[in-house]
Amino acid sequence: MGSHAVDVQSLVVEYSGTRVLDGVTCSIDAQNVTCIVGTSGCGKTTLLKTILQLVPAASGSIELLGEDVIEREPEERAELLLRVGVLFQNGALLNSMTVAENIALPLRLHTDLPDEVIARVVREKLEIVNLPGAQNLLPPELSGGMKKRAALARAIVLDPKVIFLDEPSAGLDPVSSARLDMLMLSLKKHLRMTLVVVTHKLSSIFTVADKIVFLDEGHVVFDGTLAAARASDIEVVAHFFDPFEERATEFS
Repeated sequence: MGSHAVDVQSLVVEYSGTRVLDGVTCSIDAQNVTCIVGTSGCGKTTLLKTILQLVPAASGSIELLGEDVIEREPEERAELLLRVGVLFQNGALLNSMTVAENIALPLRLHTDLPDEVIARVVREKLEIVNLPGAQNLLPPELSGGMKKRAALARAIVLDPKVIFLDEPSAGLDPVSSARLDMLMLSLKKHLRMTLVVVTHKLSSIFTVADKIVFLDEGHVVFDGTLAAARASDIEVVAHFFDPFEERATEFS
């Protein structure tokens, strides 16, 4: 696999003839946290969905864990994608199923593990996300932060190498958001996972990011470390990381 968990080259994505991603090239370092950031509508979530092949590419290439995603046969692609986990923006828990049933679902769909082993794995994942004892609750009984952590437990239940998180802090209060940030860092440090986080929240970016991929109008305008991003003189990047600088200059 080398040092990259994901390599994207010259990626083009179009919706109804409108080019949303225009020649995107970037890389995701293995066992690090990469934040995909940019202004609204710049193509962040589209990039994530295209890597996962939820959205087709018009052209370009994507390597995931050293294997070509786009050119693989559907069955082989599905097998490859079992090595990644996804935390959707709203959690996407099934309200009619308990927390334990939600977390166990990938195990029941993709393994032949006996019930007692599945139950043990579910308990282990709930411990990792600091939700012990929540297995019998229904999603409507959970707070926003608890829902995100339960969804994260489901995302890691197959022990993926890479986790994709789409706006994980959306709708969370500052305490719940900070707790989720700490969980992401723990997954990187203790389970050696690679995390790809689509976000616009500066506090989370400053806490978790090793690397920044910055999109603007469908193009990658920056791909580098967080420190380099914060020091960048690229106008759109500088304004994103210091949104009050321009306003302060106007009134100085």
